Amino acid sequence: MRVISYIVVITFFIAFASCRQASKDGASMEENEEAKAMLQGIWQEDGTDEPLMNIVGDTIFYTDEAIAPVRFKIYADSLITYGAVTNGYRIEKLTQHLFWFHSIFDEHIRLHKADEHADVDAFIHKTDVPVYEEVVKKDSVVYYNNHRYHGYVYINPSRMRITKPGLSDEGIAVDNVYYDNIIHICVYEGKTSLFAQDIRKQMFEDLIPPDFYQYAVLSDMDFGGVDAKGYRFQASFCIPDEASCYLVNLMIDKEGHIDYVLVR
Repeated sequence: MRVISYIVVITFFIAFASCRQASKDGASMEENEEAKAMLQGIWQEDGTDEPLMNIVGDTIFYTDEAIAPVRFKIYADSLITYGAVTNGYRIEKLTQHLFWFHSIFDEHIRLHKADEHADVDAFIHKTDVPVYEEVVKKDSVVYYNNHRYHGYVYINPSRMRITKPGLSDEGIAVDNVYYDNIIHICVYEGKTSLFAQDIRKQMFEDLIPPDFYQYAVLSDMDFGGVDAKGYRFQASFCIPDEASCYLVNLMIDKEGHIDYVLVR
């Protein structure tokens, strides 16, 4: 399943003409347990037999390990998913072996239930996938006033989740899961450590626009050199699978105090 990312999220106010209305006393609609029972199992796309989703209990699982499972409910003939954004899909036909519904783009999605030999393991993701799967080390040597300085950057993958709404090719809303980094920076003169600190995304929260910050990853860091005021680094904040990034300069004085300056 290829995913089309989007940042501007439109919240859906679900107003299904086909849904049964709440009773006059204000009671909410009852969930369609019979429909939920028929949905249990692996569903494949008509024509390709490619597995699209595995429904277990009240959760939909996808084969792509970068897509988070999503909770759902059935009300009358509507499938409601509760991810980062609540979305609704009109069910056209549902039997023990057929599941037809409309995408967010109102296109028809037609699925059939897989047989008992379907590969359930395709939906089991045993490990999380960070942006970097191993520590990335960068080092640079600069000279200032006839002194030799060595700047180090260590990009460490973490388990801090970032969830970003997206759309699949089929027009299904999904939650893409990424993992942020913790970046360790340090400066040495010879064997003498002049500065060392872990840098985290939260340190930049007041600088990055909120709509961008919530989906961004602290993706990179470069050592910029040494001058009379101290040490310079530049951090990159990027949204995975997007071209846009923000750059922030870190100006570190000789006492270790950091000033943050947004570049763009």
